[in-house]
Amino acid sequence: MPSMSPTVELHTNSNDQVSIQVTEAAIAQVDKAVTTKGSGLGIRIGVKPRGCSGMSYVVELLEQSPTDQDYVFPLPNQLMIAMEKSACDKYLKGIVVDFARKGLAGEQFTFLNPNETGACGCGESFMVDEE
Repeated sequence: MPSMSPTVELHTNSNDQVSIQVTEAAIAQVDKAVTTKGSGLGIRIGVKPRGCSGMSYVVELLEQSPTDQDYVFPLPNQLMIAMEKSACDKYLKGIVVDFARKGLAGEQFTFLNPNETGACGCGESFMVDEE
């Protein structure tokens, strides 16, 4: 696995005491995506049921302001990462977000997830223990 660029620990702006880590490469890509599109507030990271292991990561440009159902992690340049609280609490708490070359797919956001208990062979989906 290639080495990650240095990470920055991000905390929500609220009293939730939730944190994630984001690499400098991922922060730069969020900025680039918003600049290229000419609009947007940052990115939304989520999960959806998919693949042989159960869940898959979803990354979308954040076009609308987050709601009170989201954790918001501020980035430089008044950008942000938003995550739905229920998905973050169950699947994403403590993740490391990177932007790197991944196989033949080219560059994309990648995740080091401490909650992950398994993944499919192709890396398309992951699982966590149900509690």
